Amino acid sequence: MKRAICAGLLITASVWAQDVVAVKAGLVHHVEGDVYLDDAKLQQMKPEQLFAKPPQMKEGGLLRTVDGRAEVLLSPGIILRVAEGSVVKMLSNKLTDTRVELERGSMLLEVMDRTKDNIVALHYQDLVIVPRREGLYKVGGTIPELMVYDGQADIVSGKTRQSFKRGRAVLLQELAVVRKFNPDKGDGLVQWSIRRGEQLALASRSVVGGMLDQRSSWRSGGWFWNPSYGLFTFIPYRGQYCGYFGYCFYTPQAYYSAFVMPRMQFPSDNRSPSADHSGYGSSGGYQTTSQRTYEPPASVSASSAPAPSAGASRGGEGAASRGGEGGGRSQ
Repeated sequence: MKRAICAGLLITASVWAQDVVAVKAGLVHHVEGDVYLDDAKLQQMKPEQLFAKPPQMKEGGLLRTVDGRAEVLLSPGIILRVAEGSVVKMLSNKLTDTRVELERGSMLLEVMDRTKDNIVALHYQDLVIVPRREGLYKVGGTIPELMVYDGQADIVSGKTRQSFKRGRAVLLQELAVVRKFNPDKGDGLVQWSIRRGEQLALASRSVVGGMLDQRSSWRSGGWFWNPSYGLFTFIPYRGQYCGYFGYCFYTPQAYYSAFVMPRMQFPSDNRSPSADHSGYGSSGGYQTTSQRTYEPPASVSASSAPAPSAGASRGGEGAASRGGEGGGRSQ
């Protein structure tokens, strides 16, 4: 196989898709509006440009979202999304020790997969926030807080360490002030992340399905380039991961078991012979709307993404594989 080092990525060409093994964190994957990397204004790149020369955050580099948003790929399975009017600094772009500092605004960290060897930490002033589980974490805001939408995170201040779980928000300037919030309500950044999560999950399913069709070899999880969607997507290291928004990511083996392997036939007593009793929908079991119902905040800017319908299904693939509201990976 032909190997080439390109903008901090080691890319291996395969028959259907490109297996991407990141050697540095901080690939600026998607931007909307006015976004700057150091002093250079970033534009939404064409797929061939994104694949050939993706913009990369260097250690000490600044990402500024003047009037726009940005999506940054960290270590495999971990995505940082940055809200409008924010400034984030890359303190360390090592995969084994990825550290990002919020200087202004707010950012959302989605952890789809984590290993003991890949540490990701978010810094705010003299505080260090360390996610301990797969989940969704927001840092910042008008009154800076850590909001744990799903998962568990520690806040380290000097020699003091405090842990916060799902549905808890803590004031970063006064750690003693903790409040409960409804994690089913999201602001514009959360709602935008729903759209991005759906695109990544659809692209991942397309990659895995193509691997099975082409009988391509698969060695481990990570970021993969999908030429049809024109973006990088994620395949878990093992089993499957169903994210906080209800979108699922599969290994080829898990995908085969869920969608390809013949299913048990049920007797037709009192049932329609044509009915599908497997629990999967006509789309092959993949929901194309978020499994969660989000309500917009009291005031949302015109650029905010619309919330999904209040009647969006919470069942189907997401609920079955996540085992309830807690999220995480089913193996």
